[in-house]
Amino acid sequence: MCFTVLQPEDNNYILNKIRMEETLEKLDLANKIGDNIKVIRKAKGLNQAQLARNCGMDRQHMEKIENAKVCPNIYTLYIISKALNISVSELVNV
Repeated sequence: MCFTVLQPEDNNYILNKIRMEETLEKLDLANKIGDNIKVIRKAKGLNQAQLARNCGMDRQHMEKIENAKVCPNIYTLYIISKALNISVSELVNV
């Protein structure tokens, strides 16, 4: 019977790999939410500036949300959903 002994550097590699996978999952979720916001916004006939203004934020921040450059918190998602007159669950439906 043969056992593999993990070295400390192996543990760091494994932890970094797990962190990278978690980061990629978050990015994928942020992309899907951003895409949903963009599709719904356009379907409602709004541009980014109009939606941002209705949410009390600047257009650049809305652009970052839609392009997954930032990940909105639940309160921001709530504000966006209210501005689009939809539920948060519709917004985050992935």
